Amino acid sequence: MDKADWAILGKGKFILTAIIMVAILALPSFLYTGSYIIADAPAPEEGLELPPNPDETLSEGLLFIVLDGGVRDLMLDKDLMPTLHSQVFPNGTYLDVLTNPLTMTASCVKEMATGIPSRPNEGLSNFHPEHPGTPDGWTLASESDRDNDGVYDYRVGIVGDYVWGDLYSDNEKINFMKHRYGHADYYQGDTESFETLNSWLDGEVPKSNTKPGVTFEQAPNVIIAHLSGLDSVGHRYGVENSADYEEKLTWLDNNFNTIFDKVPEDWTVVVTSDHGLTASGQHGSPEKEIREVGAWMWGPNIKQNYISPNQIDQRDLATLPSLLLSLPLPHAVHGKFPLDALEISDDKAQQLDQWNWNSTISRNEWMQENDHPYFEDLTRDNIQWEKITYDEIGMRITDLILSAVFFCAIMAGVIFVMRKHEFSPKSIKYTVASLVVIFATSSSLSYNRDTLALLYYMVGYFTPLVFAGLALTLLCTDKFSKVIRTRMTVASMCLFAVMIIYPESRVSAINIVMLLMLFTPIFWKAQESMKTDKLILGFFALAIIPTTLLSHYRVYYFSFPRGAINFSVSGDFLPLIMNTVLTFFGVMIYMRAHKVISNDQIRYSIIGFFTIIPLLMYQESNLVDWIVLSILISAMVTGLYLKIAKQDKGYEIITMVALCWLTMSWGGYAGGITMALFVAFRSFLDNELAFLKEKSTDFTKEIPRTMIVTILPLVVWFTWWAALGQIGGFSSPRDVDPGSVYLNGGYIGDRFSPSNSWVGFMGGGPAAAMSLLWFSMFHSKGYNMKFVAYFLLARIAMLSLQLSLTPNLPRLIFKVSWDIIFSIGLVAFMIHLMIQSKIEEQPKNQQTLTQTP
Repeated sequence: MDKADWAILGKGKFILTAIIMVAILALPSFLYTGSYIIADAPAPEEGLELPPNPDETLSEGLLFIVLDGGVRDLMLDKDLMPTLHSQVFPNGTYLDVLTNPLTMTASCVKEMATGIPSRPNEGLSNFHPEHPGTPDGWTLASESDRDNDGVYDYRVGIVGDYVWGDLYSDNEKINFMKHRYGHADYYQGDTESFETLNSWLDGEVPKSNTKPGVTFEQAPNVIIAHLSGLDSVGHRYGVENSADYEEKLTWLDNNFNTIFDKVPEDWTVVVTSDHGLTASGQHGSPEKEIREVGAWMWGPNIKQNYISPNQIDQRDLATLPSLLLSLPLPHAVHGKFPLDALEISDDKAQQLDQWNWNSTISRNEWMQENDHPYFEDLTRDNIQWEKITYDEIGMRITDLILSAVFFCAIMAGVIFVMRKHEFSPKSIKYTVASLVVIFATSSSLSYNRDTLALLYYMVGYFTPLVFAGLALTLLCTDKFSKVIRTRMTVASMCLFAVMIIYPESRVSAINIVMLLMLFTPIFWKAQESMKTDKLILGFFALAIIPTTLLSHYRVYYFSFPRGAINFSVSGDFLPLIMNTVLTFFGVMIYMRAHKVISNDQIRYSIIGFFTIIPLLMYQESNLVDWIVLSILISAMVTGLYLKIAKQDKGYEIITMVALCWLTMSWGGYAGGITMALFVAFRSFLDNELAFLKEKSTDFTKEIPRTMIVTILPLVVWFTWWAALGQIGGFSSPRDVDPGSVYLNGGYIGDRFSPSNSWVGFMGGGPAAAMSLLWFSMFHSKGYNMKFVAYFLLARIAMLSLQLSLTPNLPRLIFKVSWDIIFSIGLVAFMIHLMIQSKIEEQPKNQQTLTQTP
């Protein structure tokens, strides 16, 4: 590049023009391909494959039990669930089951009910799913009348969780008994569900509690029981070494003992889970420990004392009503019969398999006729299940063309903008060539991620680290000749572009630099007046070491931050001691660093209040919760008033409210670590890292400096995010995982039956509040948050262009879609700061600020 070109690069107007152009041209892919990915899976609303022998049923009834949040390995423990095991061994069959990648209750239940593959958008309606309107086995069972005598062959009943009830709320023939009372319902709902089950199996029909205008005269003989208490216990107390979770499993098993004795011998019983749980009690991510569940089956025509070597998909369970009760098989059901579990002749198995295959072919033909992705070269005469996969949504040529066209348009736009700003032809040529190579390489690696997994992840993890090393070397030293420094600057810009474009790029990887910088001249050669307090530095080291070195779950099979938070929220006495100590040290270091509140009596009161927060939360009392929340609300109102009045105390009060809220909800470890990191980084920006705000006339320093200050707020935020146990470290495929967020604080203020919105607010609210404060801190230190937003908008645009590659790659869909959503969220956290900057830049406000003493 010419010298004039480097000068143009630093102009904010040029950068803004380029970002706006890229964002606008990426919008069609974002909307068109994005809407395709999140749309419901296409399925025929009509079409049934008749059974080969409608009058020959494999079973006369069906009891289908779902344990919400049932962890497979613990359910396989015969000491915890002896009744369940005594039914299967020696009398039944066990199958491994794989759920969909989303592992949310609604998406899993919807697949078991309808047999239609779930899509990412269903995570947004986790508690109230909608039925797609297609026929399914459970609906057909409620309508079956083979001899046309006006009496239905089967009476379908659902008991327990409202998710199933919501799916079939419009079906007046299904008797739904709701027994679920919110996230803190550990036993009450399940107790009532067992009472209803006992009544039904005794031939009694309790009055419906969901359909008061409908009278059900006969007890059901096709029953779905979804018991949710286990999931609530797992969320609250965790799974690993959790006496509460194991006690709940045993309690369920004891109740099974009564239920199973009453089930008629000509019925089939199936016990399964909607999803598993992590060690800390979360779900929602595509980890194997969550996706791998089990199914225990026994009854007529079921193999005895048998463990199937074949893993089935969870949606295969949706075929059971048709298979066992000889009902028509809907073409919409994307499931395969679990024939390996049946004790039937080879001829019978072949006949059933052909029936299943014919339905699949009919659906495939419908997909082709309606211009949906379909499987080629399939015939009814040749059964080829190996060609069928439903993890793939189906790539569309129109999406690929759209991405290619608008990427070319972006390149044309880059050429136009650079020419308008009078870049040299050589600079334009190399810029466009570099972007084309980076985008093409990114797309190729992403599309082949399954075969190039190691390379794919390593590029994403190490590119930010190499960038950081290169940029800091240029900024902090004057070594190397001008030519070499220029080439290094160009290389750092290319790496910066990779971080924007490449889906797997991990800005969070740079958090290791936050530790390494302590051993560089930046810190140990700083002037005495520009050095951070040694005590603050010591606490920062204690916080950053486990965050950066001991969080690599896939390397150690252990993450210290997650383990510490799991321990801190477990509710026992030792965690209480740890939480109290960490909170005390955290607030002490905070008060030591910030002298805005100078009154000693107030300072000691704040320290005392913070320190007793763990003890107050340990009481698990709504009264105590609301006393604390009332204090926080009062403090927040005061802080906002003082902030509007432009008093420094206002910001400090708001900060302490957010820190206290985080400590309440996420525990003393998260609160103490956050206070240590917040205090330290604020000090670093004022002292050792203050040089980052000093502009340079040397473009080989100024360009790297601009890129560093652009991503530094994100690096610091991700460092804190990792400290909260949200990042799996090296070789982890995601920095954003909705299944890892701790929602234990959602029970604060409503210990008995918190609503979904309250759980989300009290669990996720503190993290959102602290995110606002992190970015506000950088803004207050003079960082231009517009450049951070530009970086994120450019990344959203580039990821949107690559959405066209994701439909057949479930993990890539998860990664790209959640990164887009997460980046949008981070931009939202900065909007108020950009508005504030715009207001402050107005001449009349600048004059007012200048006149303010």
